Amino acid sequence: MILILTIGLLSPDSIFTLVQKRGSVIPALKGRIEVIVEYPRLESLVGRFYLKDNRLLIRFQSPYGQDILITDSLLIVYNPDRREKIVREDLSPSGQFIPYLDAGPGILAWSKDWNLRTISRDSILGYDLYVLEGENPDTGGSHTRTIFWVDADVFLIRRVEFYGQDTVLNFIYLVDETEEIGETMIPTRYQMRILTRFGVAVFHYKLSEIKTGLELPDSLFRIGD
Repeated sequence: MILILTIGLLSPDSIFTLVQKRGSVIPALKGRIEVIVEYPRLESLVGRFYLKDNRLLIRFQSPYGQDILITDSLLIVYNPDRREKIVREDLSPSGQFIPYLDAGPGILAWSKDWNLRTISRDSILGYDLYVLEGENPDTGGSHTRTIFWVDADVFLIRRVEFYGQDTVLNFIYLVDETEEIGETMIPTRYQMRILTRFGVAVFHYKLSEIKTGLELPDSLFRIGD
């Protein structure tokens, strides 16, 4: 049952400012990460993650070693066994990487300069949510329409949908579980579903053994040197 509330609507700018503010106060963290990929075959990647400011380092250990460093404008992938380093930078908003454990704020960049509006405030599955809808002024883009569901209590993005041409749903981000870290709620289990030319790629993320209140040296985030 969905209860539509007609009062207490904030503007998209106000909501997203609070989303970004919440994401910016996440402290330095480290922990265990598991990613299960369901495309083109089932694969499980296990490793450790380290987060400091706008830098996220994922160090996969199984089934093979690989380091991934993500910032707002930079992606570095390093394979220590082959000493191979791949660098991508200067990305457009639609291709921007997400240097957050909470992927929601990063996904916001995909809808930069879109026409957004708050359409309702709903109670869904016990969550008080703002529902926002956006349209891409560039009708030739791969994404033409989006819907965001934002938690009105903690300003956590709990679900995002992007639609392509002919209203085809081609991307879903969904938070399954959260944990309060310090004074901030972050997703600890979430998934992404991406429509490709060959089918739907599904990624499941699980974070555990999370530790905070620690110092992470800057040297940790220099990989492949």
